[in-house]
Amino acid sequence: TFALGAAAGAAVAVLAHTRPGWAGPYADRVGDLAGGGATVSLPVAVYALASLLEVDAPARVAVGLFAVAVSVAAAALAQLAGETPRTITAGGAVAVALLGLVYTVKLLGLTNLNVPLAILLLASAIASMSARVFEVTVDDGGNQTLFAAARMAPSAVGAFARAATGDHVVAPPRFQRRDRTLDGVNLGAAGATAGLAWAVAALVGLAAPGIDLVLITAMVVLLSVVVNLLPLDWQRGPRLGAAILGGIIAAVTASVAVLEAANVIRAGTPWGVADLAGWTDRASATAPFGWQVPATLLLAAAAAVILLPEPNDARVGFVALSLAGLSMPAALALPWWSPVLIAGLLAVAVGIGAALIDDPLLARERLTMAALLGTYAVGAAMVRPETVTAALAGVVIAGL
Repeated sequence: TFALGAAAGAAVAVLAHTRPGWAGPYADRVGDLAGGGATVSLPVAVYALASLLEVDAPARVAVGLFAVAVSVAAAALAQLAGETPRTITAGGAVAVALLGLVYTVKLLGLTNLNVPLAILLLASAIASMSARVFEVTVDDGGNQTLFAAARMAPSAVGAFARAATGDHVVAPPRFQRRDRTLDGVNLGAAGATAGLAWAVAALVGLAAPGIDLVLITAMVVLLSVVVNLLPLDWQRGPRLGAAILGGIIAAVTASVAVLEAANVIRAGTPWGVADLAGWTDRASATAPFGWQVPATLLLAAAAAVILLPEPNDARVGFVALSLAGLSMPAALALPWWSPVLIAGLLAVAVGIGAALIDDPLLARERLTMAALLGTYAVGAAMVRPETVTAALAGVVIAGL
């Protein structure tokens, strides 16, 4: 019953937004009421079904929080898209987010990693609801907050006085919510987007445990594609949420990649006489996440290209791609010559990228990165005199 209610409510809410004529002047209210019903019904239906099927507690929490994340994201999107506040829809999202937090704590306790996800969803739902709950409608049909209405009061009184004395009437400026500002609606949408990616990764992680970094980053890439399909006025909040979550994961993974790259250099000591037979074991001794580090950084590079504006997309993408390459010898237990080859190829690729652009600042940045990668290749080649000679010759040839 709840599942049918959720489907019917979602259909009516979408219909009221896309074809408001059938509901007449009450289309917004009808859509808000239907959206609120769908927002509440979906998680309740999922929780009820999970209980009936007697699934274990971790799976029940994961699938329930996924349903809550869908409801919170839908409510945030409704707040972004609606010309009038979707108070009932947003309020329903707050209710089910609170239900998800209580249910998670009850089943798994406060120390479970799903608790921060539930808190994020609740905070996002509250931000989305509270951002527009005090909006009022003014005479010209626009919506504004009560505080903005109060600020407009003096100009409105002045316009009325001029009209009474026969002077030219200058209407007070209409207030419009700026979709490109970082207001509560966009913050709520940002949190909802990050929470949805996290919830999907946690759910998929039940079937494929141990690859959390890759799953979350893959969800960020997927949501980044979806965000670009939204109308431009709706994109700021979801884009911000995907970028923040992806940035956090990328920063953590990048720090691990730097440590792995440094350990690769250390594995080649003492320089010139290093034990090549045991090089791979020494280099991969500090690779706690294995193949996840380069895979996550490659996905982060893709997300940066999709999410970030020019030229920051290329900046972050090149850095993530380079760190992914430098982490591969340790993460994938590659042979001793692999870091020389990988770093050298990356240096050449970045150098070519510098030559192909017209922006002098970006060109200098990429040349600096190419120099660093070339220096790293030489350092990794110092395991033997002949390899460092070959690496230096390659750097000279590439520079020419």
